[in-house]
Amino acid sequence: MPPEPYRPTVIAVAPEYDEDAYVWDHSPGGPGGGLNPAVLLDLGACSDLLARLRAWNAVYARLPGTDFQWRAEQSEEDWEQEGLQLALELQGQLPDVEVYFGAPDPSRPSLRERPGMPPGS
Repeated sequence: MPPEPYRPTVIAVAPEYDEDAYVWDHSPGGPGGGLNPAVLLDLGACSDLLARLRAWNAVYARLPGTDFQWRAEQSEEDWEQEGLQLALELQGQLPDVEVYFGAPDPSRPSLRERPGMPPGS
């Protein structure tokens, strides 16, 4: 019988300059690093959400050409809020995975533990 495929248990939505690197594996004992969008689809994320995450990340990916000054049409605060909402959607689609917005930090709960998330999310 083949071994079970690896399934991350802790992930984080965090921007990066690579167009497909916006969700990171932080599972204890896991390989770490960026998760390919195909892996996220296999986990149960929908392609529409991944397209919106990619577009959100693309705003950040353009920053190196601007001396890292925020020069996007939406404000940095609105962009961060959009990322949080996308991460919350991802948490809703992957209820058995702990999702964080930004790097996991023991001083703050995962989005699954956030008030207002449905039980089991």
